[in-house]
Amino acid sequence: MKKIILIMLSQLSIFCSSYSQSFVIYGDKCFGGNSVEIGNDMIKSNDGNLIIIGTSLSDISGNKLVGNCNPTSSPTSDIWILKIDTLFNIIWQKDIGGNMGEVNPYIQLSNSSNDLYFSCDSYSDSSCEKSEMNRGIFTDYWIGLLDGNGNKIWDKTYGGTKGELKPLIQQLTTNELIVCGTSRSDLIGGDKTIANYGGDDYWLVKMDSLGNKIWDRVYGGTGNEGSLKHNLLLSCTNGEFILGGTTGSNLSGTISVASKGITDFWIVKLDNSGFKIWDQRLGGSNYEECNSILQTNDNGFLLGGETISPVSGDVSEPSRGNGDAWVVKIDSLGNKQWDKRFGGNGTDIIYSMTNSIDGGYFLVCSSSSNMGFDVSEPKIGGSDYWIVKIDSLGNKLWDKRFGGAAASNTPASLVELADSSIVVFGASDSGASAIKTDPGYGSVDYWIVRFKYFPSNVGIEEMNLFNQSVAIFPNPAKDFITINSQNVPIKKIELVNLLGETLYSQTIENAQTTQLNLQPYPPGFYFVKVSSEKYTVTKRLVKE
Repeated sequence: MKKIILIMLSQLSIFCSSYSQSFVIYGDKCFGGNSVEIGNDMIKSNDGNLIIIGTSLSDISGNKLVGNCNPTSSPTSDIWILKIDTLFNIIWQKDIGGNMGEVNPYIQLSNSSNDLYFSCDSYSDSSCEKSEMNRGIFTDYWIGLLDGNGNKIWDKTYGGTKGELKPLIQQLTTNELIVCGTSRSDLIGGDKTIANYGGDDYWLVKMDSLGNKIWDRVYGGTGNEGSLKHNLLLSCTNGEFILGGTTGSNLSGTISVASKGITDFWIVKLDNSGFKIWDQRLGGSNYEECNSILQTNDNGFLLGGETISPVSGDVSEPSRGNGDAWVVKIDSLGNKQWDKRFGGNGTDIIYSMTNSIDGGYFLVCSSSSNMGFDVSEPKIGGSDYWIVKIDSLGNKLWDKRFGGAAASNTPASLVELADSSIVVFGASDSGASAIKTDPGYGSVDYWIVRFKYFPSNVGIEEMNLFNQSVAIFPNPAKDFITINSQNVPIKKIELVNLLGETLYSQTIENAQTTQLNLQPYPPGFYFVKVSSEKYTVTKRLVKE
């Protein structure tokens, strides 16, 4: 009963105001089956909907309606990709993979169509959707093209003898493709024609528009190069491109800048044949991890990740906690222009960054910090989604955190919609608690939240007005309920059980009163979600 009460209370949390910050939470939703789903990436499709991608260990269960390639007692993870609308209704979903498992997927929209490019690490040989054998004994790059409905058009495998991981694919303006990740194959072999300089190096493959290899290149030093994440490849003008991440190497190989500390940010500018134009290294006296690169409006670049260094080297601000989010702006030639540090007393890490419509940037972070320093809200779970908005000079404008009460709420990516509302996507192991209103399906699920920042309380008042105008009666009820909205037309109603499963959904043409038949459902606790054009409110219902 205690758990039921907690869920009911959390479902009623629809808006919040953090000090002078005003936010409206339009809704949140979990996607998953009875096992583990890890959200990795999200993009906006050409029709204004959203495409989310990650990995799934679940067979058909929960709201996962497509089976796993290896549905055994010891399943391996497949890529699970969904197209959803901005109210989080599923338009279509696909499970693609092989028999041994895929991890770290990433997706990119084609330059000229609704087709989708994907990339991931694959352990699998030829099986299910994977058409080629792996080259080595560990993971290889697996890339492919899907049509606008998620159906595979082609796929390719690239690798060496000892393992390749965390690839990212980009389409160039010439429609050629580049894919880059980390290679542990130190010698020539498989598709790899160049030996590593040291431990782990970056390995880049250029392909034609059908994924056929044109050439490959290796970048790195005598130590290790790599990344916690994989969104570290950008196509630029004139066929040039940028790659980067983290290096632990001294001056060696293709690294021409001396070490600043234990590990540093490292970024490389390449021409259209993959030859180095320049490289730059940024860091302090201790440890930096680069997880994201953005191109800025002035043809420079924004680098984001984590630092645990004190003031030293390129780190100009003092430590807040165990590790802080660190952002560095460089110009088009790699020269540092400014750096900023954000965090609290715990660990705060930038996982990805996004350009904002207004010229600023969104930092998509994980935070385990309590309230204090740059963190304006109390801790929710072991780690939370933490979104930081900065202006074009790196000054913080606002921050917002999301999560449930369990150990891990881990964000992956963010999309800003045309109405300036914001959708953030990742994974959570929390049930319904705190800001998280959807209890989910398995031990870890995809978790997505849509919210909006308002510089005043106008949005809060508007949301509160809709909440107050929606009435459900009778409650408790036996056979039918009437749903009435006095001021705002209703667009949709949903009946949801305590497991977060949608039992009934109906789209309505701007009615202010409608009825819902409860006779097919057993007695118990339910939730009724009532949506207008802009907002969704959730009301508790008791069926007798």
